[in-house]
Amino acid sequence: MAYFYPVGNTPAVSLTQGLPHEKRADLLLLGCGDIRHILFTAHCDPARQLDTTCRDSTKAVIARNILLLSLILDDTKSANPLLWDLYYHFRVDKASLNLLEAQARKLCTLSTSLQAWHQSEYGQRIRLCGQGSLAAVREMWSFYAKSAAHPDLFDAESNMRIQAAREDRSNPFRGTTPPSNLTVLRSTAPTTLMTGEDLSLEYTRYWQRGTTYRGKDAALHGNPMFHPLDSNVHLHYATDPLLGFHLATTYAPLDATQTTSAVSPSQPSTPAEGARAEFQSWILSLRKAAKPAVLRFFIGDALAFSHFLQHKNRLGNTRPAHWHRAWFDFEPLVLDTNDYAENGPAPRVFDVIDTSNLIDYVGAIGVLAATSPLLKNDAPATIFTENLIRESKTHKELMDNLLFGDLQTVSTLLGLVPVEVVTNTSPSCTRDETIILAIISAGKDQREAAPTSRQLFSRIPWKRPIMLNKGSGRLQLGVILRFSSTDLANVLHSVYTKMFENQKPTTASKLNAGTRDNRSNFAAFLRLVKTQVKGDWRETMETLIGFIQARATQGSQMAENDYTEEVCT
Repeated sequence: MAYFYPVGNTPAVSLTQGLPHEKRADLLLLGCGDIRHILFTAHCDPARQLDTTCRDSTKAVIARNILLLSLILDDTKSANPLLWDLYYHFRVDKASLNLLEAQARKLCTLSTSLQAWHQSEYGQRIRLCGQGSLAAVREMWSFYAKSAAHPDLFDAESNMRIQAAREDRSNPFRGTTPPSNLTVLRSTAPTTLMTGEDLSLEYTRYWQRGTTYRGKDAALHGNPMFHPLDSNVHLHYATDPLLGFHLATTYAPLDATQTTSAVSPSQPSTPAEGARAEFQSWILSLRKAAKPAVLRFFIGDALAFSHFLQHKNRLGNTRPAHWHRAWFDFEPLVLDTNDYAENGPAPRVFDVIDTSNLIDYVGAIGVLAATSPLLKNDAPATIFTENLIRESKTHKELMDNLLFGDLQTVSTLLGLVPVEVVTNTSPSCTRDETIILAIISAGKDQREAAPTSRQLFSRIPWKRPIMLNKGSGRLQLGVILRFSSTDLANVLHSVYTKMFENQKPTTASKLNAGTRDNRSNFAAFLRLVKTQVKGDWRETMETLIGFIQARATQGSQMAENDYTEEVCT
C-alpha cells in the first residue's frame, strides 16, 4: 500500500531567501508536493520575477495544484473561501462541489492538446512540460468533474477510503485520546511551548469532521481532490492542513503593547483560523505580484527528469536521451519541443533547487549527483535538501553519515559545499526538534509519539565552493581537485563500500534493502566526479574496479557478485 500526501507536512519556506533582491530567479522544485512554498515565496518576494519548474511523481498532486492556481487567477477579489475548502478539506459542501465540477470541466475543455492549453487563458502562466503530464492531469480533472457531479455515488467510495485511513494499522495514533501528532509543533515556532492541547484537538476534529471549521455542519460530501485514482493509494493518516503554515500568530502578541494573555481583535483565535488567514494573504500576494510568475509542471521520476535536463544541456537535441518518464513505465520522457528547444524559454539550469526530502527515498548521493550539474555557477545559487526520516540520533551524526565519507571531501567532489558545516552558522534553528524530542522522552505513552520519534527534520543548503585564485588574488567559484589515481580510487571505494554495506547477505531483509542507494546513483556520482578532478581517469577507474572486484571475492561480501556489473555498464 502507498500513501497520498495532498498537503505539506512542514512549514512553508521562502525559496528565494538567499538570493539578491529583485533579481530574476529560476527555481526547480524537484519534490513539489503542494504549492505552499510557491505561494509563500510570492508573498515574501512580490517584486521578483520567478520561473518555477515543479516536478512530482503523483498526478493527483499536480492536478490539484493546477486547479487551485486556476481558481486563484479567476478569483479577482481574492475572497472566495471555497478555495481553502477544496484544497484542504476532505469533506466539503455542495457549493464547493459545484465549483469543483465547473472548474474541472473548464480545464478539460482547455486542455485538448498541449498547444491548446498553452494558448488558453491560463497557458501564459501555467505551463505543462510535456504531453505525458498533460494527459495525466486531464485524467484527474475528468475524475473530479464526474465525481463532483454525482456526489451520492462518490460518497460511498470516499467514506470507505477515509475509514481505511483512520483504521490503518500503521497509524500509531489509532486508539489514542487525544491523538498526539507532535509534528505540528514545528509550525508554531517560536511559540512552541504556549500551544497546550490546541493542536491535538484540531487534528482530532479534522479527522472526525473532515474540515477545519468549528460548528459548520454543511460539509456532507467527500472531496474528490483528496482521492487519487489508484485504489492501492490511501490518504496518509497524519494528513493535517495546519502543518504547512506558521501558527505563532495565534499565540504571540502582535504588537509591543499587547500581553500574551490579551488577544488583539485582529488576532486569530484558533490555529485553524490563523492558517486560513495566512493562506488568504498568500493568494492575495500571488495575484498582486508586480511581475507575474511562470509555473511549469512535470509528472514523472525526479532523477530521470534531472538527468534528462543534464543531457539537454550537454548535447541539446542532437541525440536522444533514452530516459523514461517514470519507474516501471515504458513511456519515453519527452518535453515540449517549443519551451525546451535549444533557445526555448524554459530554464534548464537554476538559481534554487529544492529537493524536499527526496534523499530519504533515493539517497543524498543520488539526489546531489542529479542536481549539482543543474545549479547555476553563481555564488547565491543554492540546492536545498531535507531529511525527515530519522536514521541518526543527532543532526551531527546525520551530517557525518550523509555522503558515506568525509563530508567536505565528498561534497567537493560533487561540486558543492554544505554551507552551514563550513561556516558553523545556520539561518534556521533546531530548537523545535529538540523540544519535540524532549516531549517524547518525557511522555508516558511512547506509542502516541512514535511518528515524531521516527523523524529528525533538517534543511541543508548546498552552494558552489569558492576558492582564492593565487594568480589573480581574486575569489573564484568552483574547485578543481588534484588526486593521484590510487588516492581518488580509495576515496571512491570507501564511499562505495559504505553506500552498499546493507547489502551483505547476513539476512534476507538486508539483502533486499538496497533500493534507496543503487549502483546507477553511484555511476552518476562517478560521471560528475570526472568533471571535478584532474588526473588519469582511466587509471582511477581501473583501480576502483579492481578494489570492487577484490571485495566481491571475500566470503562475507558474496552479494557483491550480483551487482558489480551494474557499476561497469
